Amino acid sequence: MNHIRIVLATLAVGLLAGFVRAGVYNLDDPLPQHLPPLPYLHEQMQLILGPLRKVALPPVLNQPGPYEVQAAKLERKTAQDLTTIERVNLGACYLRMNRPNDALRVLREADQNHFLVRANLAATYQALNELRQAVAYEGQALAAWPSIQPGWNSVELVWYRRVEGYYLKLLQFRLAERDANERLYNQPNRPWDKMDILFDKPRAGGGDYQAQELPWKLWGDLPPDAYAIVSQLLVWFPNDDRLYWQLGEIMNSIGLVPEAVKVFDELSNKNLNGVREFKEHRRTLKESVDVANALIAVYGNDTARFQRDCKLFLLEISPRGLLLPPGGGALANETGMAVVMQAFASTRTDDSPTRPLPRGWRLDWQPIFVGFAAGVIVAVLGALQWMEWRRRRHAASGAPIVPSQPTEPAVHEAGAFRSDDATPSDRVEGTS
Repeated sequence: MNHIRIVLATLAVGLLAGFVRAGVYNLDDPLPQHLPPLPYLHEQMQLILGPLRKVALPPVLNQPGPYEVQAAKLERKTAQDLTTIERVNLGACYLRMNRPNDALRVLREADQNHFLVRANLAATYQALNELRQAVAYEGQALAAWPSIQPGWNSVELVWYRRVEGYYLKLLQFRLAERDANERLYNQPNRPWDKMDILFDKPRAGGGDYQAQELPWKLWGDLPPDAYAIVSQLLVWFPNDDRLYWQLGEIMNSIGLVPEAVKVFDELSNKNLNGVREFKEHRRTLKESVDVANALIAVYGNDTARFQRDCKLFLLEISPRGLLLPPGGGALANETGMAVVMQAFASTRTDDSPTRPLPRGWRLDWQPIFVGFAAGVIVAVLGALQWMEWRRRRHAASGAPIVPSQPTEPAVHEAGAFRSDDATPSDRVEGTS
C-alpha cells in the first residue's frame, strides 16, 4: 500500500513538470521547471527548496538573483503597459523576494476577476498575516477557476485546483487557530504547537507514535497523493516550517524513515524542539533509524521478500502444543501454516546447482501416508467434536441422553404375553 502511494504521488507530480512553480503563480518562472517538486531523497529535495529559500534572503550587492532580474525587467514597463499575466508574474517575484507589500500594490491594479490574480492575492495576504482576507481571496480564486486556460492542459488545471482546495483548508485552519488563541489567551499571534490539519480526519495523539506508523492511525484517511499535495504547498511556501514538518511525517508514514529523520534534524536547527509533539516524534524516529537502515540495506525495495521472510519468521516462533485440544481448529491452523511455509519455501532462490530430476514416474509413499494419517486424524477429531457438541446441546436443554434402542421383531411390540391361568415359570410360549 505504501508503494502504491509513492507511485501515485510520483505520477501526479510528473504530469505537472512544466508548471511546478504554481500557487504563487509565475508563468515565466526563471528557475528550472522540469524537476519534480520534491524528490524522496533529502539531498535532492534541497536542490529544489534551497534556491527558493535563498531568494527570500536580502540580495547580495551586484549579484541579483533570478527573480530580481525578472522583476527589474517588468518594472521598466509603465503601469499601462503591464498586462494581467505580467502583473501576476511581477507579484509572484515580489512574494518570492519576501516583499508582500510591493506584491499587494501591483496585484491590486490588476484584473480582480482573474483567478490567478485572486490566487496570488491570497498568498500575499497570508504573507501579511491577514488571514481573513487570504481566506476570502482563496475562495474567490476557486470559484473563478476556469475549465480552459491557454498554455495549460486539463490535468494541470485539475491538479492546481485540487491543491488550491487544500491551501484553502490550510488558511481556514490557521485562521480558526488564531481566533482561538485570541479568545482563550488574548494572544492572536501565540506560537503554534501543532501541525496543520489538511486532511478530513484529525490526527490521533502523539502518545502511541511509532516509526513507519500506518497513515490511518496517525493522519486519518490520508489520500494517495498526500505527499504530492504537501510537496506542492511547500514549493509555493518553501520557508513554512509547519508544512515541512508535515512533509516529514508523511515520509515516515510511507516508510522513508531515514529521509524523515533528516527532515526532522533540519527542523530541529530552527528551534522547533520547543514544540512537544515534534520533539517526541523526532526522538522516536531517531531511535528507529538504525533498524530502518539495516532493513533497507538487506531488502532494498524488495517488499515481497521482506513480507515472505516476516511470515516465515512468525511461523517459526509461533508456539506449538504437545497435544492438540479436541476439535479441528488447531489442526486446521497448523495445516494452513504448513502449507504457507511450503509455498514460500518453494519460491525461495537457492544459489546451489540444481540436481537433475530422476526420469520416469516414481511412487512417493511419504505424502500419501501423511495425507492418509492427516485425514484419519481430522475424521476422529471431527467425530469427537460432534459428540461433544451433542452432549452440550442435551445438557443445555435438560433432556437426558437416551441411547439408541436396538431393533426388535414386530411380535414383541404388542406387549408381554399374558394368561389368566397360573403358568409355571418354565412354561414355553406356544405349548399346551
